[in-house]
Amino acid sequence: MGRIESFSGAYAFLSNMAPCHIKFMLYEFKCVESAYQAAKCARLDQQLQFQNLNGYEAKKLGRKVELRNDWHDVKNQIMSNLVWQKFQQEPFRSQLLETGDALLVEGNYWHDNYWGVCTCERCTKFYGTNAQNNLGKLLMQIRTELGDNT
Repeated sequence: MGRIESFSGAYAFLSNMAPCHIKFMLYEFKCVESAYQAAKCARLDQQLQFQNLNGYEAKKLGRKVELRNDWHDVKNQIMSNLVWQKFQQEPFRSQLLETGDALLVEGNYWHDNYWGVCTCERCTKFYGTNAQNNLGKLLMQIRTELGDNT
């Protein structure tokens, strides 16, 4: 299949914004992004604010919360757990497997070079090919492991 460079359009199901049922702790969220933003919070009352938010609303609110002390140590594992949970569900599981061996790149324009690859001119000049694309890598890992179990 080659390369998928954006988690939008036909590939929007790859995005953490795609509506799905996700549990974090004892609570349910509307998408991976909402649960991920809730997981950042130092306080339970802050976490609960994210339950009924879509991913875009959650991302915006997530910029204003008090981060848990260990956030930078646990964020990758939390993201991994949430994304795994999503792709255990149908139709997400089948859709991910249908991407075959395509390189998955979370291309974006909002300067996220940790989870994705920002394609704006400023980031391209600064990061070049050094953007980390951690979400794309995680999805490819999950796809491989799901494929191995079929």
